[in-house]
Amino acid sequence: MLSIEDLGWDGFFEEQVTPADRAAGRIARVVADYRGLSQLDGDVDALAEPSGRLRHLAAAGGPLPARLGASS
Repeated sequence: MLSIEDLGWDGFFEEQVTPADRAAGRIARVVADYRGLSQLDGDVDALAEPSGRLRHLAAAGGPLPARLGASS
């Protein structure tokens, strides 16, 4: 498992995370997409799918998490 720093985490991203956000979860990056599932790496190494709320926001025009450089 790679560290979040190995995956590109830097001050830019750290500034966007509050202490409450950090305490509530783990930081990971999408490293691959598999038809609705995302491979995460970082503080957690797992397959994940967007929550219903996140899918609803995306249907309204918001973005879904995506692998850096992924094209739609």
